[in-house]
Amino acid sequence: MRAALAMVVAATAVGWAGWLAAAPAVAAAAQPSRPAVWAAAFTYRAGAVICHQQEARSLHVGGVRMPVCARCFGLYAGAAAGALAAAAWVFAARRPVRLALTRSRRAALACGVPTLAAWAGEHLAGLAVPGTVRAILAIPLGAAVAAIVTVWAGGAAFEDTARGSRLH
Repeated sequence: MRAALAMVVAATAVGWAGWLAAAPAVAAAAQPSRPAVWAAAFTYRAGAVICHQQEARSLHVGGVRMPVCARCFGLYAGAAAGALAAAAWVFAARRPVRLALTRSRRAALACGVPTLAAWAGEHLAGLAVPGTVRAILAIPLGAAVAAIVTVWAGGAAFEDTARGSRLH
């Protein structure tokens, strides 16, 4: 059961990232089916709730803007990769996985550094960071967070630091 839930999380992450990449092509199709048009429209509306969708900061597929900006798409693509890797790990494990909570937090924070650097370069230094670079730099953060969520869904036990540490 634990591996099945991890697989559901991974499949959902992969499906969402794939659909985000496919939605522009569906929206631009010469004669799309009515359900496809509704699905694409719903995706763009959902994207508006979670993302600014600025034209200049978004990737384009076939000349059509994606439902989320480049950084968000990088996060989702990373999440798909991280969830797949974590689900495979959970599936291959013969017993429940035990992880150090502090290490997991540190790994997620470290994986956020490229995204933070790109954001700081744009907003603090005034650098023009291309969308593809922003997407690529967001992949590690998406992968780390999705991997943590996937192993948790797969029944992983996260252990806190020892009582004798300076954190307690």
